[in-house]
Amino acid sequence: MSKISTVILISLAMLVPPLHTLALSGGEILKDSVGARPSGMGEMYTALSGDLNTIYYNIAGMADLPAPEIESTYTIGLFENKNANLTFGLPVEWFGRGTIAAGMLNQAGAKMEINHLDGSTQNLISQNDFIWTVGYAHQITPRLYAGLSMKIYHSIMVEEYTALAYGGDLGILYKDLGLPGLNLGAALRNIGTEIKYLEHGDAMPATLRIGIAYARDFADSHNLKTGGDILFPNDRNPLGNFGIEYAWENMLFARAGYKLGYDIDTFTLGGGIKLYGLRLDYAFSSIEIGGNAHRFGLGYSF
Repeated sequence: MSKISTVILISLAMLVPPLHTLALSGGEILKDSVGARPSGMGEMYTALSGDLNTIYYNIAGMADLPAPEIESTYTIGLFENKNANLTFGLPVEWFGRGTIAAGMLNQAGAKMEINHLDGSTQNLISQNDFIWTVGYAHQITPRLYAGLSMKIYHSIMVEEYTALAYGGDLGILYKDLGLPGLNLGAALRNIGTEIKYLEHGDAMPATLRIGIAYARDFADSHNLKTGGDILFPNDRNPLGNFGIEYAWENMLFARAGYKLGYDIDTFTLGGGIKLYGLRLDYAFSSIEIGGNAHRFGLGYSF
């Protein structure tokens, strides 16, 4: 491992103690799984690369995006919330190889009935959240990637009270760590301003992610990816995400994952198909209360 990557990893690791001092945080949408492929793999995504979805886990991983790509996901189930995102990434040659990307994420909560003192009632959306993200990832060396993103968070509660906050992510990824296919990644996510409604404000859900992943080809047709992440959130004890993906001919995919330490969700399953640049993905997340989550993904590489 290079001296540059070692210094960056140590610097990120030093942030674990302050983040682990538990505190209240807001912006639940900032903690949610994004993308059908990551969800099917238990959100084990900190050390993967070449995928536009990495902008929501470790932005450094999109530095080697092979072609312009558009990705969208629609989620139904969880507490009747509806979650959708649209992301676009473009490889660029700015003093070397890199990728610039932008995305929008929306989560609309279930409707709730409000009873007024005059006897009238209203059915209002409990909460409607939006996140706009723009980021850039760069290949510093053939093995070392780094990335940075900025985001705007806008929330509307019961169609009346609003909150606006600004934040960002940064991440690094080191590939082929002493063994072809072995990657190590780290990302610091959701560092920003308070999320404040009226006079009450909560911190963004800052999280340090550290992950390892291993990918290996078998014969000419089979590929296996597996690994795990450890998360250090600012508002709860550490979490673990573990996952696996099997690919045949880079066309058919089967995925599974397990999430350790979470309150209501545990295992995930998923699959996908890729033909002529078009990708269809599905992920199932087991949720103990509020209904299981189903995520449908559609993507295209130009």
